[in-house]
Amino acid sequence: MVEIKPVGNWKDVCRRALEEAAKYEGEDALTLELAGHGWAIDFPNQHTKICQDLIGSLRRLSGVANVKAV
Repeated sequence: MVEIKPVGNWKDVCRRALEEAAKYEGEDALTLELAGHGWAIDFPNQHTKICQDLIGSLRRLSGVANVKAV
């Protein structure tokens, strides 16, 4: 679960998070959530591999509020 801050160009942050997750092939699900708005979208056709490298990379993206492995 990647929480995106609902400020600025949050749509671009979503795109960048998807691109980053695509670099890690695996079977884990990916969900993007607009923090504080209850809006979340799953990507059933795009799987990733949850690992510390991916989590760290996503957390470093400007506009990402939090990353949770659930």
